[in-house]
Amino acid sequence: MKSKTLLCLGDSLTAGSFATSPEFSYPWQLLKMLRNREPEANWELIHAADTSSTYLGGIWQKWQMLKSYKPDCIVFQGGENDIPADPPTAITQALSSMSDKIEFDQAPRPNQLYLLTNSADKLEWIHVQSVSAGTGATVQCADTGGVITGVTAAPTAAGTGYKVGDVLPVTGGGGTGAKVRVATVVVTTGAVATFSVTPVRGGTGYTGAVGLTTTPPSKIGYGVTRGLFGTTPQSWPVAGTSVYYDAYDADHATAYVQPYWATLWDTVFSDIIASTDRQNYQPIILAGGLWWEGAAGAGHIKIAEKVAAHGYSKAVFCPYQMADGTDIWTSDYSTNNRIGPTTSVNGDFRNTAVSCDFVDASDCDVGDFLLIWRASQGTNPTTFQVSLVSDKSGNTVYFDQTADYPAAGDSATTLDKLGSTKRDFTGALTNPLVGKLAAAAMGPGGPFLSLGAGYFAATNWVTGDHPTDAGHRELALAFFRGYESVAGL
Repeated sequence: MKSKTLLCLGDSLTAGSFATSPEFSYPWQLLKMLRNREPEANWELIHAADTSSTYLGGIWQKWQMLKSYKPDCIVFQGGENDIPADPPTAITQALSSMSDKIEFDQAPRPNQLYLLTNSADKLEWIHVQSVSAGTGATVQCADTGGVITGVTAAPTAAGTGYKVGDVLPVTGGGGTGAKVRVATVVVTTGAVATFSVTPVRGGTGYTGAVGLTTTPPSKIGYGVTRGLFGTTPQSWPVAGTSVYYDAYDADHATAYVQPYWATLWDTVFSDIIASTDRQNYQPIILAGGLWWEGAAGAGHIKIAEKVAAHGYSKAVFCPYQMADGTDIWTSDYSTNNRIGPTTSVNGDFRNTAVSCDFVDASDCDVGDFLLIWRASQGTNPTTFQVSLVSDKSGNTVYFDQTADYPAAGDSATTLDKLGSTKRDFTGALTNPLVGKLAAAAMGPGGPFLSLGAGYFAATNWVTGDHPTDAGHRELALAFFRGYESVAGL
């Protein structure tokens, strides 16, 4: 008998963030439930999520790559990350119908979908694959009457991360408005090898234009796929062209009912249904809600309405609720409540301590690396350390005091695990937060081999807004109940 396939598309929830092991993430737990319910079906899992593609555009791109497998059941969730604070609202360079590079007024997000429009009701959906990460290049120019008229091909400083064709605004020398173009780069590093000797724009007010700095080209989208979802690639002038967007709203109660967000979510969902119809098969589609909302939230209701409006009999909305109707997000199965892999220290914690009391140590095990810090919600802390659990008794946790291998000249007594620095958390710093560096925590995966103070941001650490292991199980159960309802089991 042919195996059945479960495809899970989504953001960091589907990627398993804050699950202490991949097997505890909801896709794998849902797979086990399906195998137990239908052992003859020989269910297999395609797990199509990671923390590098957490926008709806990235989720849609994964679907394009995997739809040919014709999965029997598709889980589709996402949208929590799709209301940025500073979205692109316009283009700043005229766009031909053949161009795969677009310059926006604000930095686009890689792996995101955008909708171009104008007053004549022209529309075009596009997908931005990548954004230049160039930084550090400087350039020498010649000016005439304050206008940049020539560019020295060799950079004064080469920088890193640039792409051929990057257009860089030039600052310094008292002027504004000049732009130069990257002609060639070093393939391995993205360092600028040469600039075009003719400026893109001359600007005004430049004097003594030597060693001018360049602004990183983060507002340019590359690898742009044009004319998606039935729209047609068109030429767009700067004047009158806008990028459809919603105003930023930090309130989850209203953010996810805004026109563009609802259009974006429905467009991706509609494409999944249309793709399966073109392939002449009818899978079960389980649509998830929004982790930051309860089932009564406006965004949840909007998604439920969108799913019902399609009239596809094998699609069902799966609210993030437990069997008794309790919202998973507001239950004890969310890291918002500082349980599971996240807790706090009960009192002071000194760098000489061999143990300390936690508010809740139930999820701490011998061998766990625990990150202890003073800031909340993932902001870069000024004080943190990583400690290895050697033993525990109740909520009292004991730490391995053996230092990491120190660099030459470092004192072994000042280093804690993974290269972090031992700190005192006392007085105003009482009750620091504690999080487990789990293998499935938000990328890069742990354990982190070097975690100096300058590298904390690279962990993308967050203290809430994700399910614990138990929360992942409840998500799996929510989707499983949806499957049973559609499959008639």
